[in-house]
Amino acid sequence: REREVVRRRLETRAAELAAAGHPLQVVSEPGALPLFALVDGERLLLREREGALELKGRDCERFAAEDVVARFEAGEWLPSFSALSRPLAASTLYPVAATVLGPAELEVIEVVRRRRPRLVFAPLPNDRHPDHVRAGRLVADAAFYAGLRALETGLPPHRPQQVVYFPSTFLAEPTFLVDVTGTLEVKLAAVRAFRSQFFDPASKEPATFISSPEFLDGVAARARAFGRLANVGAAEGFVSPRPPLLADPLAAFDGFEKGC
Repeated sequence: REREVVRRRLETRAAELAAAGHPLQVVSEPGALPLFALVDGERLLLREREGALELKGRDCERFAAEDVVARFEAGEWLPSFSALSRPLAASTLYPVAATVLGPAELEVIEVVRRRRPRLVFAPLPNDRHPDHVRAGRLVADAAFYAGLRALETGLPPHRPQQVVYFPSTFLAEPTFLVDVTGTLEVKLAAVRAFRSQFFDPASKEPATFISSPEFLDGVAARARAFGRLANVGAAEGFVSPRPPLLADPLAAFDGFEKGC
């Protein structure tokens, strides 16, 4: 059942849009989001199907999670982020009621209206990094304003169903959890592929907050701790201003108590 949910989610057009202070954060934080890989210069979606990973557009090629980890670690493939990266407009301030939208907000509004996501993922507002906090606030505001018909940009208005926040350094009580047991090691390999940013025993650069070996250990430990709450191997926690509606509460909690 979980794999079927993943398959439907990844095959739905622009169902999710991830945005963060910079591309690296999108890769390293929300492991439940789709992961892309740069393969032979082509950006392809890595998706799980029937216990294996495959590249969308190359369905004849299937890979065990261990193979994907090895390709990332060898530098044969490069992980790519699931957010859209584009330069900000050079000028123009756009008044909306008592709010003035700058070029950054207008760029996000254009992406939301063009891609029409149902969910938007953004950094948690109380993140350690100020850039992440600003990005999260900007994206949440733009997601709302993208639905205003009075704001004419040449694209039809669209407002996502919800902005969902992913924690980074600081913990937060999750509104819901997503099972990432089958892809946790792939996510960690994708993070480690950014060798200049994370732990490298051969590096001569000064140590930073994220370059210590404990940082990635903490990422994995948190996923396993969340997984323990849901009785799975690993899970990602997300924060939503509104709780998701469960169609079947019994199924949602099925398997929590073994032997009962």
